[in-house]
Amino acid sequence: MDHNHRGGLAFDVALKAACPAPGPHSGHGVPLDAGQPDGPTLESPMPPPAGITPRLKRFSQAIRSRTKNLLRRPYRVTKRLSRPFVLPVVTRLREHLLGELRAELQRDHAELRETFKGIQGELARVSAEISASRAESRTVGARTQDVNRCVWGLGDRLGSRIDQIQSQQESSLQCLSRVEEYSLGTARRLVINCGDDGMLVRTAVGYLFCDSGDFQLITHLLEAGELERGTRLVIERYLRPADTFVDVGANIGIHTLAAGAVLKGSGRIFSFEPSPRTFSLLKKSIHLNSISRVVELHEAAVSDNAGEHSLHFGDTCGHHSLFPVEASSNETVNVKTVRLDDVLGSTERVDLIKVDVEGAELSALRGASGVITKNRDVAMIVEYGPSHLRRLGQKSTDWFDAFTDAGLIFKAINEQDGTLFDTSIEELESVPSVNLFFARPESSAWERAAA
Repeated sequence: MDHNHRGGLAFDVALKAACPAPGPHSGHGVPLDAGQPDGPTLESPMPPPAGITPRLKRFSQAIRSRTKNLLRRPYRVTKRLSRPFVLPVVTRLREHLLGELRAELQRDHAELRETFKGIQGELARVSAEISASRAESRTVGARTQDVNRCVWGLGDRLGSRIDQIQSQQESSLQCLSRVEEYSLGTARRLVINCGDDGMLVRTAVGYLFCDSGDFQLITHLLEAGELERGTRLVIERYLRPADTFVDVGANIGIHTLAAGAVLKGSGRIFSFEPSPRTFSLLKKSIHLNSISRVVELHEAAVSDNAGEHSLHFGDTCGHHSLFPVEASSNETVNVKTVRLDDVLGSTERVDLIKVDVEGAELSALRGASGVITKNRDVAMIVEYGPSHLRRLGQKSTDWFDAFTDAGLIFKAINEQDGTLFDTSIEELESVPSVNLFFARPESSAWERAAA
């Protein structure tokens, strides 16, 4: 039975108990024998129905108990995991949010008490009307219907109010859930100063070493927990144990570590990073996260020729490039360059190649033409940056034509959830940068990327 009518049914039962049916010898509820006294009358107002008060008490107690349990859980988790770091922040957030919730629940409780008092008064009035109506035998039926409608109406109003309180409680639970999620996420952020070895940062893929002077990188990792979340999700979804992954422009190793977790000790990872300082940090991170057995590190830049080239330093390690960049300094260093065809020539199968080389994508593509031709189902994740092309005097159409000539088509990667979506070159030219997923039209790579 619908809970909105439970109160009304209880009232109806009480009324029927207080008003017994007319005797078998009456036409309208009055004894045929005029000498007999009238039936029992109500000498005092009816007490509240037996089921109402316990249910209200249980409901009030359930609200208080549920609120205490919800407050206790985020407090304990936050206190245990992040007391030295985020306890002041979480405490202020909790007091701010729960203060309003507590006041609102108190107001709702007061309204319920007032509603119940109104119901008691209404029942007293109804009882008085029923007592008077017993002497008016011809109007008993009509009065009874009026009372029933009144009681049903009160039950409906009470049920509606209960629904409103339940809805407010659900909203409060969602708010507390967000507070808990933020608190746990903040507690997971950890930075350790390792002196000359740099800063050790806890990220979504494991512990990574960062240059202690790269404040832009460290700040982003503390805020988001990783770099390029959508690309990381695609890599984790695409790769399988025993696959081969090539990370060109590995930087500090976010995607190398993500791939290593998926391969589970089976398969191969080729990671290329030309910056001496970043390569040193990458090597330490690989060792720290226990994936050295499947990772082959190369301190080199990937290009279309083997030799040496100047590496221009950006303001953060992810912006270093083989071409001049806009940076606060003009620091450069000579680095080794290699061709993927030379390094991977003897590799039987390559499944996924990620390229993030700040404008040198076409050079890397030309140096991997043999690998792409040999592996028909190979997929590539390549960063497209219109600003890099404008700095080098390249056209976007020429850039995309190079991939088309290799037989590849593309979709863009949503960096929030890792989904692939169709877009046009015109739309891409208006964004700062975006990672694109390339594969042959008939390749099974599309099914793997969307699985």
